[in-house]
Amino acid sequence: LMNLSATMSRFRSGSRTTSEGWPKASAGSGSPSSSAATTATAHPVSIDIPAINVNTTLQDLGLDSTGALAPPTNLTQAGWYTGSSVPGQDGPSVIAGHVDSYKGPAVFFQLKLLKPGDTITVGLSSGQHVVFAVTVVQQYPKDEFPTSDVYGARPDPELRLITCGGGFSSGHYLDNVVVYAALHA
Repeated sequence: LMNLSATMSRFRSGSRTTSEGWPKASAGSGSPSSSAATTATAHPVSIDIPAINVNTTLQDLGLDSTGALAPPTNLTQAGWYTGSSVPGQDGPSVIAGHVDSYKGPAVFFQLKLLKPGDTITVGLSSGQHVVFAVTVVQQYPKDEFPTSDVYGARPDPELRLITCGGGFSSGHYLDNVVVYAALHA
C-alpha cells in the first residue's frame, strides 16, 4: 500500500482519480474501535442491499501503482478496500463495484437509486452482520472526488459505496456515485 503522505500529496495537487476513473485512496484511514474488538480480526465477505436487489460476495481490493483504488475484477462482485476500516469499527469502510460494462449492468448498476434510510448489511468472516443505513447519495465529477470525505478518519463506524456514474466519454464515466451510510441504530 502507498503511504498516506504520498497519497495526500497527490490529492492536494488535484490528481484525485486515475485515467481509469477509480478514485485515489488513503491507506490506513480507519482506526479500530476498542468496542469492536470482535470485528478486529474479521473482514467483510458479503454485502446485501435489498432496496436494489444486490446480494454478493466481496473481493479484497488494494491500491494500484498510481495510488488509486484497484477496481474489482468481477463485474458481478463488489470489493472491500483493505486499507479502510472493517465494517463495525470506527472510521469509513469502503466498498466499490462496477456500474456496467459493454456486456450490460454490473453489481452497482442501481446504486444511485438508494435513498436515505435504505439498509445495507455487510457480512463478516466471523459470522457477524453489520447493518448500516444510507444517509446521503452524492455524485461527483471525477476530478472533484472528495477523497478526505470518503476515506478520511471518522469517530464512528461508517460505510462508503462507490461506483461510476454521470456522462460517458472516451470509454470512461465522468463522475463517481458515492453512497454514505452510518451504523444502523
